[in-house]
Amino acid sequence: MAFNILKGLAKKGLGMLGKKKPTPTPTAKPRPKTAKEKHDEFMQKDPYERGAIISRRESAKRGDVWTGTSIVGTPGPHRSAKAIKKYHGPRSYQLTDPARKVRTRKAIGSIVKGIGKIVKHTPWRKELAGLKRTHRTKQKILGARAGRAKQAKQAAGTARLYARHPEAKTMFAKQKFGRQFRKAGIK
Repeated sequence: MAFNILKGLAKKGLGMLGKKKPTPTPTAKPRPKTAKEKHDEFMQKDPYERGAIISRRESAKRGDVWTGTSIVGTPGPHRSAKAIKKYHGPRSYQLTDPARKVRTRKAIGSIVKGIGKIVKHTPWRKELAGLKRTHRTKQKILGARAGRAKQAKQAAGTARLYARHPEAKTMFAKQKFGRQFRKAGIK
């Protein structure tokens, strides 16, 4: 009788025998999508969403380095992804590693030589610059005068032509503004 009581308690989940483990029910795995189904699903999306997905794929192919939500750079043969991640932002360039930025004696010598080539503003050079400036303005004025003289000559020529041939003015106007003359009905 005691055995039956223990057995009854075990069935209910009580007692020293512990709880009965539930048996897992086998669930059917979903059938994997075919390439065509994936493509059709992709084509049903919004064009902007598709563009964003395509640009992310291309970025991943290139191997772009991201920090947060923005691309910092693309690694190449001269710069690794690790270097881009480490050295980016304002006032940083490819060789920010101080160990790689060692200046040789040759480089220092060329810097010192370059300092000697700085142009000094002597009074003679200032005077020369002033003369060049005045020469340039004079040439501008002379060019403008020549242009105005040419226009006046052309205007005088057309005035003489109109004086000799009064119908020439309307003829030239018709040639230039033909559509307006046709709309107005003027022949």
